[in-house]
Amino acid sequence: MTAHVHYDVEDMIRRSRSEIDKASAQAMAGAPDEDSRRFVEFQRRMQQAYVEGHAEMLRLFNEGAPDEMIARTLALILCGRITTYEKMFGPEFLALFGWQMQRVRSGNVCVSTEVEITPVPGGRA
Repeated sequence: MTAHVHYDVEDMIRRSRSEIDKASAQAMAGAPDEDSRRFVEFQRRMQQAYVEGHAEMLRLFNEGAPDEMIARTLALILCGRITTYEKMFGPEFLALFGWQMQRVRSGNVCVSTEVEITPVPGGRA
């Protein structure tokens, strides 16, 4: 970032959780079978769990932490999780995960949510 900005973390948390719930309800309403409903619920649970991780990253930005350190920390966490998943569930799971990532990145998803997080100019939170 070129200028220090401030994120309203509590607002992001509230709006993200609300959007996740709305999108989940929408997806659940259109789910044709029990497996689809289970998949929607899995996504809802994991998305809700990730909100706090995203909030903590925004808190670091609010504190003025260097972008490079935040990016490096996030990379280490994500790579560490992927490595752990491979150790726990095997290379087949990791290959399946990679294939699913490609599907998602290509736009092959059913319902997606997005919450715009607008920073405002400011100093430390």
